[in-house]
Amino acid sequence: MHLGREQLFLIPHSLTISYQQTEGWVHCTHPFCLYLFMAVVYIHKRLDNNSVFYVGIGLDTKRAYQKKYRNAHWKAIVANHGYSVEVLNVDVTWNEACDIEKSLIAKYKRKCDGGSLCNLTIGGDGIVTGK
Repeated sequence: MHLGREQLFLIPHSLTISYQQTEGWVHCTHPFCLYLFMAVVYIHKRLDNNSVFYVGIGLDTKRAYQKKYRNAHWKAIVANHGYSVEVLNVDVTWNEACDIEKSLIAKYKRKCDGGSLCNLTIGGDGIVTGK
């Protein structure tokens, strides 16, 4: 089973990592996984005015380019204005990625907070998954 760019050599022999596999996705249920998986941080920009409208994290750069599993506001922006992808950080730990995501969302602000982002949360609350 492929879990992404995991670094399994960090797991002590006495530690048991449990996971759930659903429809090809693996969901780690152990807090240690937050340090185990490497992640990327990316932003999406509108093509018409180059403004940032989404901040995201994923296990690899493929997530930055996927249109699946996006909210309705994200889809409306993309349909009306198009978008570009900028990967900001590569090979950071999941915890680091969550912290970076939170700081970028605080910087650009969600639309409901007077900013331009269509993010639904303040960030850092994604789950570690691999396909």
